[in-house]
Amino acid sequence: MFPPLTTWTAVSLLLATGCGARTSIPAPESFGADASRVCSLDGASPFDPGDNWTGTYTCPQGVTNLDLVVVSTDGASIVALFDFTFEAITGSFYLDGTFDKSTGVATFQPGAWIDQPPGWFTVGMTGTIDVCASPMTYTGAITATGCGSFALTRQ
Repeated sequence: MFPPLTTWTAVSLLLATGCGARTSIPAPESFGADASRVCSLDGASPFDPGDNWTGTYTCPQGVTNLDLVVVSTDGASIVALFDFTFEAITGSFYLDGTFDKSTGVATFQPGAWIDQPPGWFTVGMTGTIDVCASPMTYTGAITATGCGSFALTRQ
């Protein structure tokens, strides 16, 4: 079975086989700045109360499941829950964050524990929102010594 044809693949095939008008059609990546407007937030924040961003992060314990749940927003300010699961260990704490609409960067500082497993510490995170991804993604770094990256998608 053949993979499904995209519009651009179909147009390319038509042009290559002579089964269509011989015109030059630019590929989507050649649209430049205009292509980015197609998936713009138009000034809105990607963080709304009740939103759930799911994925994983890496710290010394290893790859850990993460749910980032937005509690409230006020302009550029965000309050969220950092809910994690590693093997049979679960925990949760608050994050205080900001979202910069001009750069697409969201930064969170750790807050108070809700449910702290013994030996665990709170972490912050900073990363970039990709509004063109479907579903939207938030990727970056965990801002604590010994930790690495995170990758979340908005559900």
